Amino acid sequence: MKDSNKNTKPTLFLLLGLPGSGKTFFAKNFAKEYNIPYINANFFRHLLIDQPNYSKQEEIKLNNLTLDLLNQFFKTKKSILVEANFNKRIIRSAYEKLAKKNGYKTTVIWVKNDAEESQYRATTKTRFKAKDFLIDDQQFKKISSTFTAPSARENVIVISGKHAFKNQYKTLLKKIAE
Repeated sequence: MKDSNKNTKPTLFLLLGLPGSGKTFFAKNFAKEYNIPYINANFFRHLLIDQPNYSKQEEIKLNNLTLDLLNQFFKTKKSILVEANFNKRIIRSAYEKLAKKNGYKTTVIWVKNDAEESQYRATTKTRFKAKDFLIDDQQFKKISSTFTAPSARENVIVISGKHAFKNQYKTLLKKIAE
């Protein structure tokens, strides 16, 4: 039997969405279900920085760390999921160019949720979110203000941040199959 995946390029999945939209929840489940490496830049932010301020300098350092890790993962030729600050098209474009250079195709997964619910999730402690990963209203507004929706030129799949993972996963697989 012929292996249908043998000649397909691996995919670099870039996870996009407002803080609190449901990106991390989706990513953890998707990476486990799809059995792919998952890089979460925000995890490193809170691991390495005592009091994150989401400054430009902080973003540059996290981006450099993420790119270094990504270059190592490219060697595996396996699909990779990255959750980072992809709010600006120029940043996504740089990752797309790097992916292409390494023989990868790129798919942007936009976890879309309304701003009010995302803000509540990002700024309010719940049993699902550790206090260390919360941001305040000012940080939410700062991050949200830089958000640029994907363009028609990007290979983007939009999933709802309000639905259960199984529904998100089915939507994603259906779009990938197209």
